[in-house]
Amino acid sequence: MRALLIYPEYPDTFWSFNVCFAFMRSSIRLGIFGKERFQYWKILFRTLFRRPKMLPLAITLAIYGYHFRKVCTLKIAQ
Repeated sequence: MRALLIYPEYPDTFWSFNVCFAFMRSSIRLGIFGKERFQYWKILFRTLFRRPKMLPLAITLAIYGYHFRKVCTLKIAQ
């Protein structure tokens, strides 16, 4: 967590159609139906108010976390 607080540069991303679509999809899947919905909205609003340019990175990392959790549960179930 400490490494995210001292991240020195802003990523060079922009809001294209694909990024907006990924945001909408992740908001529905993670923010409404997911069991991690409170943490999802917490990190989204925290990033929005503290470092708004890092919002696409925060969304990407939330999606990576969801994918990692899903893969781990499938692997443990085998």
